[in-house]
Amino acid sequence: MPKKRILFKSAERTAGSVWPALARVVQVNLGLSDAMSLDIDGLVRDLIALGANGVVFNTGGIYAWYPTELIHHGRNPYLVDRDLVAEMAASASAEGLSFIGRYDFSLIEAPLAEGKEDWLTLGVDGEPLEIGGPRADGLPALLATAMAGDYRRLVAPEIIHEAQGRTPLDAVFFNAPEPFPDCRSDTPQPSDPKEAEAAFFQNWGLWRDAVEKVDPACRILGRFNALQYRSLRHLAETCDVLTSQPLDWLDGGASGQRPSWFAALTTKVGRRAMSDEPPLIIVHAAPGLSWRHVGLPSAEARMWLAQVLANGGGLWQTLTALPNAQADRRMLEDVAWANRRAEEAEPWLTNTRSLASAGVVVPRRWHHDADHAEAAGIVDALTMGRRFYHPLTEEDLTADGLEGLEVVILPSVECLSDDEAEVIRRFAQEGGCVVATFRTGWRDETGVARPVPALADLFGISSAGERIDDLYAGYLALNADTPLTERLGDTALVAGQGPFQQVEPSLDAEVWAKLASPFAARGGVGKPPERVRRPELSKWPSVLSTGKTVYFAHAVGSLITRYGLPDHRSLVLAVLDHLAEPQSVQVEAPPGVHASLFEQDDRLILHLVNAVGARPLSECVPVYDVVVFANAEGMRTVPDGTDLASRPDGSFVLEKLDVWQMIEIRPHSPS
Repeated sequence: MPKKRILFKSAERTAGSVWPALARVVQVNLGLSDAMSLDIDGLVRDLIALGANGVVFNTGGIYAWYPTELIHHGRNPYLVDRDLVAEMAASASAEGLSFIGRYDFSLIEAPLAEGKEDWLTLGVDGEPLEIGGPRADGLPALLATAMAGDYRRLVAPEIIHEAQGRTPLDAVFFNAPEPFPDCRSDTPQPSDPKEAEAAFFQNWGLWRDAVEKVDPACRILGRFNALQYRSLRHLAETCDVLTSQPLDWLDGGASGQRPSWFAALTTKVGRRAMSDEPPLIIVHAAPGLSWRHVGLPSAEARMWLAQVLANGGGLWQTLTALPNAQADRRMLEDVAWANRRAEEAEPWLTNTRSLASAGVVVPRRWHHDADHAEAAGIVDALTMGRRFYHPLTEEDLTADGLEGLEVVILPSVECLSDDEAEVIRRFAQEGGCVVATFRTGWRDETGVARPVPALADLFGISSAGERIDDLYAGYLALNADTPLTERLGDTALVAGQGPFQQVEPSLDAEVWAKLASPFAARGGVGKPPERVRRPELSKWPSVLSTGKTVYFAHAVGSLITRYGLPDHRSLVLAVLDHLAEPQSVQVEAPPGVHASLFEQDDRLILHLVNAVGARPLSECVPVYDVVVFANAEGMRTVPDGTDLASRPDGSFVLEKLDVWQMIEIRPHSPS
């Protein structure tokens, strides 16, 4: 097979040698009517002015942006006699931009699907699912196609074959490959996660094969969701670049905004799946579909973009109009800022290896929605405590997947197979540390309940009692002289709402904390005379230790997600302090400062991202005197090259952190 084309070419580093550069892609979401007067060469110049080295452009699917001859492929009615795909490909190539063709097979015009009900997704009313409501200019309605229907399986490959045969592209991207929600289950639209996964990969294989049959050198972008059920390993093995979009949207209100670290988590997931190759992370400048033509506050947008770069990802930024027609031109300033910073920092962002000794399983076999909150809380604790971590999926629960890790954290990974449990047990037997919470291992991989968790012996559990989902006004009562009290200070109690799993400790388990029952019934909490009483200890342990393994019976991650109390984060960090060796690089800063670490040749690259403040960030609040501990000869900020001041205790001080700062750490030479 021919060698794949190099995407995002950098300047020549040696005579005759062109290396791949970090992606700085810009996508312009075009309206159909833009095709009438679109100045392709002018658009390319605008993209270059924004710092782009790649462009995403509509190619085919819902509408063809070239003169298609296929009867079931809608043609942009405003094209007239133009082939915009060929025009853009030629102009982009002449200016050194990579061209990514965007296909979308999720929708089709109603007349093209007439008599083809098996192509479509049916709504709960049994009628074809119409998306977007009445169309502008009297255009036909758009109907949702079925994930397992013949449009995606038979017509889509024909479209790909035609489009790729007309104009060679550097890469292709398939938008919206997922099933539609809220549809009838008896249509070709699988609702079961495993059936949906099988349907996705059947389509994926057909589309990929159609591309490679016509143009084997074209790169193929695979889209993943960090929290969605799908075999990420299989996707990574069958594509050239992984892409994802960790939406920083406000459609659900500020209270529903994704955590400040979600772009970092998504980038880490994609990077690990591709063995440290940078994923391409899609960042939308707008605050959501409700307001597509205005931007996020600049401080919020830049914090989100910085996370992608600081965790080893490439940028794919989207605009909602042509640059010269953008109403909120502040969006353009943020796009250009991120691309400029990425280009300046490229020598320290490419050919790097991410460093972390802890792995956190981000469950993809969800049994309860609460699993999302549990994993999110653990990631939050690590981020706010500036602990370097690798995200893991259940596919990583193999001997090879855990190699090189010191600690594995299982945040209520309820479904574990016997083989996966045995891998974790052997990891512990060989000296690894394990932290587990709540319902880890309580079901097998098919969802069948177990009487006790698969790793009960490792967790120090002899038998199980009831699962409590609505514990109210409870506490964790800390036993004296444990690693928990060392970090939390002078307190005997920590807030401990539900959910909670009753367990009996085994003889070899140490009880670090117990459940303290609510000191009054729900209606009497805080009312006299009960408010003067102290909570009473129950017999149920809340935290158990068996040497290098610690088990939380409380869903401690969910507590972090729901309440954000520092005590709950401290419980997790205290356990890691006890189990793991100190990190080779440690950072002292406020909780809103995020950190990530990479190795490059004989130096380390530390990234600091400033997310301090209430979301969405209205301004960047500078952080002063960030302290970095490492066994190093020196440190300097890059790319500007300012040396950090050293202190007698061996630490170094960054005087001021704005949005994002890279620090080059030069380790001591071996003696």
